[in-house]
Amino acid sequence: MIIQYSHLWKPIALLTVIFCVTVQPPLAAQPTLSWEQSYGGTMTEWLGSSVVSRDGGVIFGSWSASSDGDVGGQGEVFDMWVLKTDKEGQIQWSRALGGSDYEEGCFIAENADGSIWVVGETSSSDGIASESNGNRDILVVKLDQDGEIIYSKTFGGNGADDISGMVPTADGGLVFCCSSWSNTGTGDIGVKYGKRDIWLVKLDAEGGIQWQKTIGGSEHDSGQLYPAKDKGYWLVANSRSSDGHFPELNGQSDFWILRLDDLGNIRWKKRLGVPDDLSNVKVSLGEDGSLVTLQQKIGLILNDLMRYDDDGMIVEEIKEFPLIDDYQAFWINMEFIEGKGYFFNFIDSVDQSFIIHTDVDYRVKWKYYFEGSGFRYIYQVGATGPEELLVTGMKSAKPIRTSEPDEEIDIWAARLDLTTGVADDYFSNAKSLFSIMNPVASGTQIHIRTTNVFDVNPVISIYSMAGDFVLNNAEVMRTGAQELSVSHRLSPGAYVLRIDIGNVTESYVLIVQ
Repeated sequence: MIIQYSHLWKPIALLTVIFCVTVQPPLAAQPTLSWEQSYGGTMTEWLGSSVVSRDGGVIFGSWSASSDGDVGGQGEVFDMWVLKTDKEGQIQWSRALGGSDYEEGCFIAENADGSIWVVGETSSSDGIASESNGNRDILVVKLDQDGEIIYSKTFGGNGADDISGMVPTADGGLVFCCSSWSNTGTGDIGVKYGKRDIWLVKLDAEGGIQWQKTIGGSEHDSGQLYPAKDKGYWLVANSRSSDGHFPELNGQSDFWILRLDDLGNIRWKKRLGVPDDLSNVKVSLGEDGSLVTLQQKIGLILNDLMRYDDDGMIVEEIKEFPLIDDYQAFWINMEFIEGKGYFFNFIDSVDQSFIIHTDVDYRVKWKYYFEGSGFRYIYQVGATGPEELLVTGMKSAKPIRTSEPDEEIDIWAARLDLTTGVADDYFSNAKSLFSIMNPVASGTQIHIRTTNVFDVNPVISIYSMAGDFVLNNAEVMRTGAQELSVSHRLSPGAYVLRIDIGNVTESYVLIVQ
């Protein structure tokens, strides 16, 4: 059965409905910031991935153009940079890796014995990347727990091979995923199907190739690999092919989900969306080994959320999934943490990052803004303890737009404490002039708080989620110096509430139950 419902709140009965909304529980206590740290040099550091280590610290995989500060690389061109900190964010060791040319795309995993996989790409043909196969190769480095190099190896063919991800395996090896432009029979490449293929390679603990798979058609294909709970892998692909492994093409490119077994063979595959309507797909592992996708449609801000079980069946579908009240904010990513729920990471319209945390039913528990000087870009959220979260990403003095070497971007980490803080039933942007009580009961008043005292009342309008006027220039009553209320006769459902005062406009998702 497909459980289909609209917006953020699940119905009690398992019915296929539109605007079926249940009571949203009160927001949980907001987390508090325990510490935050930035790492790097005077040039650009760009985060590839991070993991919470076995001792509760953090291992960062990045690439850096700095030769000073915390890095110690060659400077001018990017090196892969691995950094280990303790639980309080203090640096324990640092290691720059590379040759005389560019290294980028650094993915990290910690093994059961404490050794560390570092996987990126290299354009060098010297240093630790001396065994070059072509124009750009995959570089695999194994470090011990102190950051010392155990060995390094390169993989690829005569073209450019670009890393997109890596999954560690239970036997101490790994599978890396890349986009390959290399030809059949060159270097390590077994088969080439098109202009650019998805290339999967399984390595053992010593870096030897155990198997490889090429997936693609005659055109450009790329993908990202995720671990599956019950053996094998999820592969989320973007394809411009209409043949081979991707036989359908209904636009310029299509998104696909492929379920692979533990040898990289395709168990099943499914094309996402309808012809040529998806501009982006965000992916997270979900509860019970499922895969959750947020599918953004071309020209629309709201996303469709779909959760797939291990057999490719859609077990959950939320049309026009609303989670934020800032319609100029955009998704960075989402993550699922077992026992905690989902974490959705955003940047708002003034380039400030925030996290929305929901339970497994996508009901909002809290929303946290990172404030203070500089701009933060959240990459990952992980648990360092039962009531602690580690947030990693990048920080810069100006909005982060590119990864050029001279952008002065640093690696950034913060720890949030979930045991302290004050609950607040009002849901708002930290940068907003207003906050609204949400949800509201049908036939009652909409309560609004203001951060400033205004001489005049704001103009309030309410729209349907399709953008149609429902209530224009609503009557606003002042119930306190910084409190307003609006009477309404809205039917249960989800709406957009717009507030205009002077040259300021703010919009919120309003839930009526």
